[in-house]
Amino acid sequence: MKIQTEHLQLLAREQARQRPESQGVGFDDLLARQMQEGASQAASPASPQVKAGGMLGLNPLLATQQVNPSDDQQAIMNSMDALLDQMDQYAATLGTSDVSLRHAYAKLQGIGQQMDQLRKTMQTQDNASPELNALCTEMDILATTETFKLNRGDYSAG
Repeated sequence: MKIQTEHLQLLAREQARQRPESQGVGFDDLLARQMQEGASQAASPASPQVKAGGMLGLNPLLATQQVNPSDDQQAIMNSMDALLDQMDQYAATLGTSDVSLRHAYAKLQGIGQQMDQLRKTMQTQDNASPELNALCTEMDILATTETFKLNRGDYSAG
């Protein structure tokens, strides 16, 4: 019996043709896009400033706010960083054999509580960036999945 590989070759060509279209959502591309937007905003001529009551326009203040995140956004990013560190500690806990699953579950519950607080904080902010929202959602999904796996018994003690 002879194996026909024409359909595999056709499938490989089709996938290779579709790959360039689907690429462009990686971190490198997001970073490049943000850098280009920042460069184009810096290169574009400044819009006319509005004088109201003797005050100059607020455009320079808004520009620095875009470069430097607000205190609220910085607090959210710090919280996310702390949560990522805790998730790393949780993964390390699961990797060691001398720690009980109850200890790992307690860490996971603490992460879940902090995720709830972070979600409430982000809901109160009107200007939260979509990237922060997406990261928060992914972290929440990860914590929920780990809780489900731990409750289901995917990890064995010892």
